[in-house]
Amino acid sequence: MKYPFSVNTGATEDSDETTILEGFIFERSDDPTVLFLHGNQETDSQKDMHLFANILLTKKLSSVTFDFSGFGSSTGDFKNSTLDKRFEEAKDISPFLNPESQLLICATGTNVIPAIKLTEFYNIKTLILFAPNVENQKQDEEENKNYLSTIFEELNIAKHIENFTGNLLIIKGKNDRIADKPVTNLYVNAFSNTYKKELLVIPNAGHNIHKFLKDNTDAFKLMMSKVEKVL
Repeated sequence: MKYPFSVNTGATEDSDETTILEGFIFERSDDPTVLFLHGNQETDSQKDMHLFANILLTKKLSSVTFDFSGFGSSTGDFKNSTLDKRFEEAKDISPFLNPESQLLICATGTNVIPAIKLTEFYNIKTLILFAPNVENQKQDEEENKNYLSTIFEELNIAKHIENFTGNLLIIKGKNDRIADKPVTNLYVNAFSNTYKKELLVIPNAGHNIHKFLKDNTDAFKLMMSKVEKVL
């Protein structure tokens, strides 16, 4: 079953804007143990995750999807959406998750960064990162290499990555020129203390990984064969 919900996040110290986050709970009889964080492109929304959420229901896993402020059906201005704000909004969803269970978090694009920060607040068994990326990459190869060398410290996620001992599955498209090989390797190599770790490269897929998986049954089955090993 799929149930809609709304969360009023209220004003913050940094903003007087009151935001209503719209989401869905994909639930069987148990409280959700899966949280989905959609991508950071303006056209991205929780709908990108609904096929995956429905499949997880068949594995007896209940989940939560929602739109960040400025995305999809949630209120707010896309231009005001920042990684820090999305992190706080992800924490606002916590009442819908089972606090006594180990969680699975699936995140996309640069929103893998708030997902990584959530490891400090939740008992997370598995992180699944789709096309993980960082903002403001440089055009010059050498300049970008230097930029990436310190980016996790600047984002304040280096310690979270070091301390994470659960399962990690990274999924990206072979033809993805946004979340390209250098940044993918950055994430893969940084997680050095995971219980299980795997990189799945989907042939022929670009950066819009969820649309490709939705439209290509064989690729989706390949992904699920890897997901089932870390549930």
